[in-house]
Amino acid sequence: MVELCIAVDISGSCMGEQAKRFMRHVKQVACELPGTGGMDIWIFLCDDEIRREFHVTDIDSFPEDSDFFVSGGGTNFVPVFERVSGLLQEKGRDTALFYYTDGCGKYPDDPPDFQTYFILMESDYREMIPDWIQVITID
Repeated sequence: MVELCIAVDISGSCMGEQAKRFMRHVKQVACELPGTGGMDIWIFLCDDEIRREFHVTDIDSFPEDSDFFVSGGGTNFVPVFERVSGLLQEKGRDTALFYYTDGCGKYPDDPPDFQTYFILMESDYREMIPDWIQVITID
């Protein structure tokens, strides 16, 4: 079973085409995951809080494009880190967080108990990202 947490930054700094590109990439990655054993993917749309949450158990339960929106607000990464920590405690299984963002926002004070990857398309804010977050750049 594939178990992942994916957050998508829908804040003002990721408005428009960048947020749409994030979502196209998330869906492409989900479609390419191994099909055996099912999926257990949590998708969070967030800015300064989690605005929408989806639990995807198969590709047919993947949210439609119309389910996504851009908020235009600021970015606070803390609520997503807290939610993923809660899921870890609840499920008792390891997971990883893949956060599609530009890297500009409020970070938790301490590293979490799970692997964290920031997926960046381009970023002027790379220097803000703490060392405990692994950065992946996509085009």
